[in-house]
Amino acid sequence: MGLLIVVASLNPGSNMLHVQQLLDSSHGWWRISPSSWVVCSPDATAQFWTERLTPLVRPHGSLFICELNAEQRFGWMGTSFWHWFEEHRHL
Repeated sequence: MGLLIVVASLNPGSNMLHVQQLLDSSHGWWRISPSSWVVCSPDATAQFWTERLTPLVRPHGSLFICELNAEQRFGWMGTSFWHWFEEHRHL
């Protein structure tokens, strides 16, 4: 495992700062939208992050976590994101 996409819709009372505090235990993350992150977690699976984030999203929110195929990538992001991406995609 290397890079993951994490998309979360939270329970009332939780906020995105709570998500980011949990993600801080990864090797790094980049918030790509108000509720989406790219997470560098070479030693942890999507299941690991699901278990960590579930208390923030159940029973009223939603959560999607998926491995990111870094070989197939296209889009328009800022230069700082692409620098971060290149630094973390091979960890």
